[in-house]
Amino acid sequence: MGIRSQSICFLLCSVATLAVLPPGAAYCQGISTGGPAKELRLTGSVTAGFDSFQERYSIVDKDTLDVINEFRASAALGLLAGTFLRDFVLLEGRARYSDDSIEASGLLKFTKLFLSGTTRLGFEGDLKRRVFDENSTYQFPNDYQRLYVRGYVRHSFARSFAIRLTDRLEHLDYQERTEFDYDYRRNKLSLNGEFEWNYTTFLDLRTSHVAMVVPDSTEIEYRSLIPSFEIRHFSGLHSRFVFLTAVERRQYVIGSPRSSFWATLGSFAGEWAVNDVTSVLLEDDFEWYEYDAKDPIYFDYKENRTALIFKLNPTLRLSFGAGPTYGFLDSDVSDQDEYTEFGAKFVFEYNRGGTAWVSFAYEPGRREYKTYGQATQTDEISLFSNYSYNRVSLYTNFRVLEGLSFSGFLDYQPEDHERESDDATATLLSLSLIYMF
Repeated sequence: MGIRSQSICFLLCSVATLAVLPPGAAYCQGISTGGPAKELRLTGSVTAGFDSFQERYSIVDKDTLDVINEFRASAALGLLAGTFLRDFVLLEGRARYSDDSIEASGLLKFTKLFLSGTTRLGFEGDLKRRVFDENSTYQFPNDYQRLYVRGYVRHSFARSFAIRLTDRLEHLDYQERTEFDYDYRRNKLSLNGEFEWNYTTFLDLRTSHVAMVVPDSTEIEYRSLIPSFEIRHFSGLHSRFVFLTAVERRQYVIGSPRSSFWATLGSFAGEWAVNDVTSVLLEDDFEWYEYDAKDPIYFDYKENRTALIFKLNPTLRLSFGAGPTYGFLDSDVSDQDEYTEFGAKFVFEYNRGGTAWVSFAYEPGRREYKTYGQATQTDEISLFSNYSYNRVSLYTNFRVLEGLSFSGFLDYQPEDHERESDDATATLLSLSLIYMF
């Protein structure tokens, strides 16, 4: 039986099984949803959803629209022994059917506690096979198989200090080798020092080593060393900050068409309460790249985006606010990519615990490239043109019934350029209805 037939059979069987089970019940000999923690329990979910991606742009003065619309249905059925997320074993089978492809996967996951809970050993293995339909709307469909394995050991020396050693391995195997799709094995080994003070301040020091092996294209193999630092502090409902920074040294093999580089990434989000109903939120994201060999594709640059939001918090569940945004890209190598960006950001959030959550953001603004004005005056060709933008994002999740929830995501970004042929719009929509037991 082929993978497509196996997926359909598994999906139908799973859906049929879940359909006859009332929420929270399992009618299998030797399996119980209650009782002692070490008894087997049936777990699973059924999901129905719709995904859409649309991108509108121009090629040689012709309006082009790329559209991928995909209805999907999936089911997962598993056996769980123990206390989930503490000391357990989970074996799960999954199937996913859509207009464009079929997936079948299996998951093994467990956590084991030792030495009265001070040492924890964890493992997760996930094997997936995806087969695309002959009439797929994807531009370059390519069947593949993916294996993901993660294992870790964590030991607490005291309530406030622990170390964690984690290894992640991902293996991707495409049916066909193309210009865009290539097989690879990626391994990431990380050592963490975790600190915690009074349940309000958390510090994570990490060093990671990444090895990327590409059997069919060894010239793009690389090794990376990535030290990172993260601190989180919470002192009140609207008083908090999170800061993360990482440095990466990535080295490609000798003779690679890609250049080795240094990269520094930083992210900060801090909120300070002014009084009981108002607060100020500062967000900033920064990245800096410096390549060993510069060219039009791999060039040094610094990019930063900042938002300062003044918020009103009339209730514990509701908050909204607005404020200015600013961004820039600076490069000593490619001045055509340099830009400055000014705008505003409006936010709204409603959070009712596990029953409803809505987060909305709207950001209008304008981006101006450094060389575009000079190019138009001298009749030179500029890679990019100035434009006004509107960025809309919406996330929502709410419980419909016990065990049944709905989630949705929308990202909409139209660009109105001074050079009309550069106009572009990208829209991403994802809707899901999920039943879990």
